[in-house]
Amino acid sequence: MDAKANDPGHLIPPNLLNSLRAPGLTLALFLFGYLVLMPNVNVLPGEAPYNTKRIFEVLLLVGAGLGVGFIAEWRVAWLTTVQALSVLARWGLGIVLTCGVLSSFMALRPRFAFLEVAHIALLLILMGLVAAGVQGRPKLASRFLISALMLGIGLYLLGFVVAYTDNLIRDSSRLWPSLSHIGFSHIRFFNQYQTWTMPLIPLAILLTPRSWQIIKVGVGLVLAGWWMLLFASGGRGTAVALAGCLVATALIFRKQAWPWLKWQFVGVVAGLALYAVLFALLPAADTLAASLPGTEGGLLTRDYSSPNSRMRYWKDAWEMTKEHPLLGAGPMHYAMTTMRAAHPHSAIMQWLAEWGIPATLFLVTLSCRGFWAWIRQSLFFMETKPRTKVLSIRIALTASLLAGGAHALVSGIIVMPMSQVLLVLVLGWAMGLYLREKKEKQSLPASSFSIRSFALILLCLVAIGSLIAGIAPDVLALPELQALYLQETGSAWLLPRYWQQGFIDYYP
Repeated sequence: MDAKANDPGHLIPPNLLNSLRAPGLTLALFLFGYLVLMPNVNVLPGEAPYNTKRIFEVLLLVGAGLGVGFIAEWRVAWLTTVQALSVLARWGLGIVLTCGVLSSFMALRPRFAFLEVAHIALLLILMGLVAAGVQGRPKLASRFLISALMLGIGLYLLGFVVAYTDNLIRDSSRLWPSLSHIGFSHIRFFNQYQTWTMPLIPLAILLTPRSWQIIKVGVGLVLAGWWMLLFASGGRGTAVALAGCLVATALIFRKQAWPWLKWQFVGVVAGLALYAVLFALLPAADTLAASLPGTEGGLLTRDYSSPNSRMRYWKDAWEMTKEHPLLGAGPMHYAMTTMRAAHPHSAIMQWLAEWGIPATLFLVTLSCRGFWAWIRQSLFFMETKPRTKVLSIRIALTASLLAGGAHALVSGIIVMPMSQVLLVLVLGWAMGLYLREKKEKQSLPASSFSIRSFALILLCLVAIGSLIAGIAPDVLALPELQALYLQETGSAWLLPRYWQQGFIDYYP
């Protein structure tokens, strides 16, 4: 008997994987392009970078939904992956989405409420596809994902070097981070990008053969440059989240985490040295503090004594929770002009206010239970298969999940388009590896036209329809609607949610 047939993790057979190649390659290339281009190029001239990232995220999600809805092989792969999850996980996610639907019916602006529920449903569809790909071809999928991330980060740093050198030569006062150079509508959105990717960069070193020293040196420079930009940007949330994930990863994996930790420590020290040279010692560096509001001259020179507005946002969210404890005020409904911001800068407070207490408890329980199952399996993997490349991937993914989870407690990392895509990729990557190692045998659905298949088709079609209906009145008129907001409020300070101008009661 074929050895792979006895591999409990090899749940998706080769013939099914082969049938996914043509359409799957298209979606994979689109995802690759998103990870590479979105941080570096605004491919829609005249549109805000935030809106551009959202529009292409929507295209990615619609592509995933159409694929699962209309391609039988995709549907079978997705169902196979989801059926391998525990009953509690499947039912829990279903209950959370149901709570969102019920809350949307009762919301003041149902179009935006259903838009957010549909968006989250399609994010889950994409996550299942990522998990199915990793589960079936873990080495190829892991190389694909880390290559896309490294290319995007490398191009960003190359753009930084070019812009920095040009500004120094011209003796310009607008050195990085300036709005024309960061590739994001706000420096904190760039920091969220760093939160997810910083723990993953050492993988490019640990997965590279020892004989390819030049590649290792190059990736080491990229890691140092990424830490340097964190120091320069003044991102407290990212810094604290990464510091916490370094400590937690060391405690969880102990000596097996040392290769990953070693490179992170090298990156921190080298990044700090680069920051000292480029942002403190070179001429015109004293102008950096005025380059962009929110950086305050860098992480090491920020004023940490000033009061933080997050407590006010959380208080507003708690008041909303008390008014609507069961189903919340409605998905996306913190983004009303009665609030001080379009989101409360905390994932838990946002879900409490918008989705209600029951949905939030289910989601937090599922997240903690799933992460604990991942840790238990990774520790068992560490004892039975130490010093393997797969263990290195597990360590890096654990650190990324810890950093993203910690940062989500004090930021809108679950709101921003680039962060949402990275969240889905990291979770799908981890889920695929987890299911591949599960001991219980799973079987494929008997037919791609089973009751589950029809239910999944309906979910995809309803989600795509709700998403398109939700964005159609706005997407072609975003500049005009933004100008209307500026005219009516007199404020040029835009607070993003789904779009760059995030307050939903300024949309039709």
